[in-house]
Amino acid sequence: MIGLVSTLVRGPKTAQQAGSTTQTTEESPAPKAGLSVSPTAQTPSSQLALDAKSAQQLRVLNEILVTRNDNDPRLDRELKGFSPEGKAALRARYAELPPEDLNGRGTIVYLLGREAATARDMEFFQQVLAEPPCLSLASCSKEPPASASTDLHHEATNEITLAYPQLVALKSLEASLSGEGRLDEPAREAARKAIEAGKASGNPVVAAKAAQLEKRLQQ
Repeated sequence: MIGLVSTLVRGPKTAQQAGSTTQTTEESPAPKAGLSVSPTAQTPSSQLALDAKSAQQLRVLNEILVTRNDNDPRLDRELKGFSPEGKAALRARYAELPPEDLNGRGTIVYLLGREAATARDMEFFQQVLAEPPCLSLASCSKEPPASASTDLHHEATNEITLAYPQLVALKSLEASLSGEGRLDEPAREAARKAIEAGKASGNPVVAAKAAQLEKRLQQ
């Protein structure tokens, strides 16, 4: 999972890579202010009109999602410098993945987070953070069977894994908001709304991390 599960267990070390490309052009269409739009309300990724570079990036992403190879060098070599249309394709692909594909969804959030700079980027994070909690690795809609296990480390790791996309979104928000002059005011306001969505999450791990992030940013 892009090496983030253990990082998120230990603490708030950023997962962003220094020197990532910043997109400064606002993307469209964007939701109306105050409106939370489900990530599933997307045109299918296969039906989007993409330029050659964005289409190639989507093909590479799909190959990596199939192999689940977090060490694929193309993650850093080819999956960067997304156009607004390329970002839209990644958001559409995120919506197409089943909720149980936590690694795939987290990977897409990570890729978008490296270049998050616009209000539309932050609105996507808000959508991710507003998702219902994933209840088990087998089925996000069903509680896992009762277990007699007392391995607290294993249980903590499972909690992190189940919240992986949301925790990556929070790390991306932290990196975006910590950069001096990186975000304009509409993007900052959208980011604050995303953190509020995280604080209201039904997943206690996400809610706690969002509250901690808000407190750090206010200091």
